[in-house]
Amino acid sequence: VYLVPSTNQDKTLQEIFQFLQDLEVPEFPTPRARFKFLKRCQNYFVKDGMMFRRYVQRMPAKVVFDVGERERILAEVHD
Repeated sequence: VYLVPSTNQDKTLQEIFQFLQDLEVPEFPTPRARFKFLKRCQNYFVKDGMMFRRYVQRMPAKVVFDVGERERILAEVHD
């Protein structure tokens, strides 16, 4: 399995993680982009230094930032 080291989604998730920790909203080019970011943040929470994604009627999912850890998880699931 090949995973790209960093994607735009990874950058966004890092920004969400940072925001949830310090509650400082990053700079955005437009008010709409800021609104979308804050709306997206509602789907995530941080517990014990780890970020999780909320799902309706499902258990939260841990966000895995480390590419090596993602590869290990994918390999484990597909074996």
